[in-house]
Amino acid sequence: MRNIIAALALIAALSLVAVSNPEAALGSQFADLYSSFAPLYALYRSYADHLFTGAPVAIPSGIGGSCAELFSAVNGIPSDLLTQTSSVALAVLRAEVVGFCASYRLTLEEIERSSPEGLIPLLDRASDEKLFASIHKLNSTLEGTLSQALSALGEGVKRWRFAVAFAVRTIIDRSTIDRIDDDLRGIFYGEEGGAPPVDLPEQVSDAMAALIALSGRPLTEGEADQARYLAEYIECYFVFDSLPQE
Repeated sequence: MRNIIAALALIAALSLVAVSNPEAALGSQFADLYSSFAPLYALYRSYADHLFTGAPVAIPSGIGGSCAELFSAVNGIPSDLLTQTSSVALAVLRAEVVGFCASYRLTLEEIERSSPEGLIPLLDRASDEKLFASIHKLNSTLEGTLSQALSALGEGVKRWRFAVAFAVRTIIDRSTIDRIDDDLRGIFYGEEGGAPPVDLPEQVSDAMAALIALSGRPLTEGEADQARYLAEYIECYFVFDSLPQE
């Protein structure tokens, strides 16, 4: 319940309060976008593995609602946080999402409801109707939009704030946190660093160190709760430049 309240509070705050670090807010929103696209890409990869190796196809949870999630996420990125070039790329992505969902929303809902014996024929038909080619194209457009946004930020602190917010929001977006990638240290500290590249409040630095300590290994249920709390704490500071209230 605490996590749901925190998420709702953040959404409300983003809509009502001017963020202190727009590049961090942008990183958080791009993470939401990637999280919403993840079920589609997982389906694409699983079907490709089936074609090449004969492996069973794993249907990602919530694939039937992925269009609604993707549409909400792509429209949640405000154009005023982007440069003109990046805004154009975002507009192209939005149009592509609209077209994709108009073409395949019902198919995705049918895939989610499919019986095991009817799944492969349904996926083969969807492939003939260019579902998987369209997912691949959508992924390329998404990558291009992210690349444009990152290029506009340059190589300094703004890009670092984007990356940190993206990383912690990706953790928050996960329904189950069983493991955190061990590249978190490189994101937080840089490839050769042992501390953040800018001065931060001690509480935030400690939270980042604690989250790094949880990365790279399986997590217990209690550690997963701690990881989510730490990620929410760090995100709140990076987006609003203030410490969250305990």
